[in-house]
Amino acid sequence: MNFDFNRLLKQLKWDVLQNHRFLYIGYMVIFGFMLMLTAFNYNAGDGLFWYALFVGGLAYTSTLFNEMNSPQPKQFYLTTPSSHLEKFISKLLISTIGYTLLTMVLFMVISFITTLLIELRTGSNLEHFNPFSFENIGTIKSYLIIQSIFLLGAVSFRKISFLKTIAILLGIGFVLGVILTTVGATSLLHEIAVINSLDGEDVDIEITDIGNYLRGMENPLGKYSNFIYWLYLLALAPAMWVVTYFKLTEKEV
Repeated sequence: MNFDFNRLLKQLKWDVLQNHRFLYIGYMVIFGFMLMLTAFNYNAGDGLFWYALFVGGLAYTSTLFNEMNSPQPKQFYLTTPSSHLEKFISKLLISTIGYTLLTMVLFMVISFITTLLIELRTGSNLEHFNPFSFENIGTIKSYLIIQSIFLLGAVSFRKISFLKTIAILLGIGFVLGVILTTVGATSLLHEIAVINSLDGEDVDIEITDIGNYLRGMENPLGKYSNFIYWLYLLALAPAMWVVTYFKLTEKEV
């Protein structure tokens, strides 16, 4: 595993230069949209921050390995004097810490300008965008976790990796939804049947019984839900990073 800090810095510089147009155009569109909303005296700082971080960040992440997946640029990409680890760390830093900090800073500046325009027009005092609010910190944590999946998708798929990754996540979500629904429905029918047969009567499941049960039904995952939550919070992103690194080394061979 070859690693050199100076080569990493050069790789970071190269990756920024290669992908800066996406960010430049994206932030210009956001700024223009926020300026347009000021005409209606609407401050969209907090609302647009989520979209800029998630939609923009995940789309940006999905483009980071386009060079590797394109026939002509791939020749130059493979001959750059950087190791697999340095290329991976560079892409990871840009799409996580780099993109998050840049979005926070630019939103503070853009939101300050748009809020000031509304205040000058209306004479009211508005709350300025705060990237460290509880809601925004939660958004950032969620982005850093979900982003790791799209980084793996960027390495795995040659074309339209953003849409393909979304399609796979929707498929997984559908399968998990079916499993949880089946578990919940099975538990529902069993408990209603037990309750209605306690007096030795025939099982009679009514709509009111189902409604009452669903309102008081516990999480189908039961005691495992808390464990799964912490597993998602602490282990999902590192696991995706490890898989992405080995996938990258496999594709560059």
